[in-house]
Amino acid sequence: MTPTEFRSARKALDLTQDQVARVLGVSPPTIRKWEAGPNCATSTKVNGAAAVYMAALLDGWRPSDWAEATAKPPRKKRAVKARNNLDRSAKHV
Repeated sequence: MTPTEFRSARKALDLTQDQVARVLGVSPPTIRKWEAGPNCATSTKVNGAAAVYMAALLDGWRPSDWAEATAKPPRKKRAVKARNNLDRSAKHV
C-alpha cells in the first residue's frame, strides 16, 4: 500500500490520523510519516500489517474496540463549558 493509498483509505473510513493511530496501535507521528511518502525526509514505509488491517477495514471488518478507538475526544472548551453549566445549575437547586 502506497502512502497515497493509505491516506485515501483513512479518509474513506472518515478517520483522523490520531484515530487510525489508536486503531493500529501506533503513534500519530508514525501515521504522518507513513502518509508523507518517499519525498519526505522523515517518511517511513507503510507497515505491511497496517496495510492489511486498513484493507480489512475498507472491506467492512471492524474490531471489537472500534467504537472506543475511533471515538473523537471531547473538545476541551465544550467540556469546560458543560462543567460550568452544571456548576451554575447546581447552585440554583
